[in-house]
Order: sequence, then C-alpha cells, then structure tokens
Amino acid sequence: KIHSTPDTVCFRSKLRQTARKGQRFAGRYALSCWGCGTECARIGIVDLISGRAYVSPFSVTGVGIKTRIESRLVLVNDPNVVGRSFEDPPPTRYEPVHFVWTGRKLLPVEGKRRIGREWPREFTACGRG
Repeated sequence: KIHSTPDTVCFRSKLRQTARKGQRFAGRYALSCWGCGTECARIGIVDLISGRAYVSPFSVTGVGIKTRIESRLVLVNDPNVVGRSFEDPPPTRYEPVHFVWTGRKLLPVEGKRRIGREWPREFTACGRG
C-alpha cells in the first residue's frame, strides 16, 4: 500500500526491498533504513500482512539498527556496531536512540518512558496519505 502515508509514495522501490529483505520485528513487520544525505538516514517499515508502509518523516544519524522478531522496540546506533565503526569514545551524535513502533508511528523512548509524539517532521511530504 504505497500511499499509506504522505512519505511512502516516493520510496516504493525501497519499501519493496524492505518487504523482501528488511529486518523482521514485532512479529509481522520488516524494517530497513537508507541514506538521505551525509550522516542522514530514513527508516522504512512494511507490515508484511496488510502491506501498509511507513517512512519516517524525520532522519536519524544511524549506524546499526537492532530489532527483535518479538519486540516493537527499535534501537538506532547499536553500541556494538558503533564501537566497531568509530574510535573510543564515538561521536555523541551516535549515541543509542530507542523507538517503539505503534503500528503506525515510531515514537522515541527516553529512559523507560515512551514520548507521546513522533519526532518533528524534517522533510516535505512527497505524496498524499
């Protein structure tokens, strides 16, 4: 469902690739990320049952995304991957960031609390949702 959100229509090839090869998580979803510039990545998620798709309207500075098949949590900047990619200590922009997938949005998690809103939009929407 390429018109799932205002951000998905422009990334149909990436989302098809996500559905085929992305990391599986939360039981029925596939996730991947792709570059959007220097030290910039967007996250794409596809529901493997309904076909509904999501592309983050914000960017992450990401090295290594970690998910688990049974969990809705998404870790950007997996410390193991960051540690192999940079000297010690790594740049602060590569600190771990946690998100929880609601089925419609990625919401940031701080400590043990989910923030009630998605990060602010950084990109102009490219289609209609």
